[in-house]
Amino acid sequence: MQKSNIRMVLLVAGGAGVALSQFASEYREITGERLLDPPVTEERVLEVMCSMPDVVHVDRDCEGQVVLVAREHAITQQQHHSRQQEGQREEEQEEEEEEDEEEKNEYDATQRTAANRSV
Repeated sequence: MQKSNIRMVLLVAGGAGVALSQFASEYREITGERLLDPPVTEERVLEVMCSMPDVVHVDRDCEGQVVLVAREHAITQQQHHSRQQEGQREEEQEEEEEEDEEEKNEYDATQRTAANRSV
């Protein structure tokens, strides 16, 4: 079992990663090698994957199933998520600024109307 093979299997799986329950069979199918000597249990696979944080990011999908994601891809996903959040914050700030500008314009218009009436 080599880190490069583990990374390759995870990258072949794509962005969603590989379910922990399927990783050993995916590994064997892609590399032609056994991931671990029998008995291969999910606990053992998880233990091995957790021992390689530079290669594997252990996550959960929306159903709570443990998923293994290539570390580079996990970092890319985190950066993308951070950029999305940053974009949302910028949009919210722009909306607030637009609302403030509208309120200021309404106030100015009210002041001009009041000034015109007093003249």
